[in-house]
Amino acid sequence: MERRAPGGPGAEPLPGLSIAAPHRYLVDRYARACVDRHPCGVDRHARTVTLAYSPAMVLSRGWSLFLLGVGVWTWAIWPRFGVAIYQDPRAWSGDQVGSGSPTAFLWIHALLIGASLAIGTTVGLLGLRGWLSARRRRTATGR
Repeated sequence: MERRAPGGPGAEPLPGLSIAAPHRYLVDRYARACVDRHPCGVDRHARTVTLAYSPAMVLSRGWSLFLLGVGVWTWAIWPRFGVAIYQDPRAWSGDQVGSGSPTAFLWIHALLIGASLAIGTTVGLLGLRGWLSARRRRTATGR
């Protein structure tokens, strides 16, 4: 299956683009003059062009620590907020905390807390992976 570049009907197909790797294509570096550009603005002389997806992303140690801090902060804040919501009289239909059925107030806050913890955990794990990867790169290069 041949894939065509953006640029309208009759646009030149992207050389070397395959279904197995739709995010990059290889071009001949010395084929044409510099004025010869692809309709979407991609320079044809670049060896490899990453369009929208990169399988290898490098995260600096600083950003890794920031993401790890966000994950820790999330787990420090949201569980305490969950306890406060649980103990709020508006969370229960009965007269006392924990009596009666849970109200929409409790359910919506439980959903928000669960989503925030899931996002915070994901961000924290990305930060941890970035930190460990940066540490491995640093050890491998001897710096």
